[in-house]
Parts: sequence; structure tokens; C-alpha cells
Amino acid sequence: MSPYPEKFGEPEIVVNKAEQTVDVTVTRVDASCEDSAVLVGIYNSNGILVGFRKITPVFDENGTFMISGVEYGGLNANTLKVFIWSDMGDIPYLDSPQSVDLN
Repeated sequence: MSPYPEKFGEPEIVVNKAEQTVDVTVTRVDASCEDSAVLVGIYNSNGILVGFRKITPVFDENGTFMISGVEYGGLNANTLKVFIWSDMGDIPYLDSPQSVDLN
């Protein structure tokens, strides 16, 4: 369980099935979490991680950060999950990952 459940809103995940890409928008609620990292995991139908991306966000003046064009084509991908952790990887800023079906 995250000790900081109010630091971020729920990520918005938009899937472009035609291009086999995903856009993720993260909104920061608390400006004290400058040390955050957005982790995007891509999983196959067996729940095995087949793709991974770690991004250190730079938030705009509204506290929003967008990751565009995360590719999942060719990975036999089934699910994408978004995690937000401290950049050191020791504190989860969301209680559970946000996930979306890619099929």
C-alpha cells in the first residue's frame, strides 16, 4: 500500500489499436513528488512481462505529463499496466497499477 495515495490522479491510458501504440497521461496532485518515475509494463496473455519502459516525467505547469507512442506491436501483447513509483523504486505512489486491455 502506498504511503502517498494522494500524490497522483489515476493515469489516463489511450490505446491506438491501428498503430499499436499507447499514450499515457499522468497528473500530479502534490508538487512534492518531483522524484517520481512512470513505469509502463507490457504483458502477454500468460501475464509475462514482454516490454518495459521507465520514464522520468517532467511535469508542465498544470502538473501533467504525457507519454506518447509506447509501442506494443510485435510483442504478442495483451495488457499494459502503468505504475508510478519514486525514482529510487522504493515507494509506490499509486496503490495499484492502472491496466488496459490491448486487444
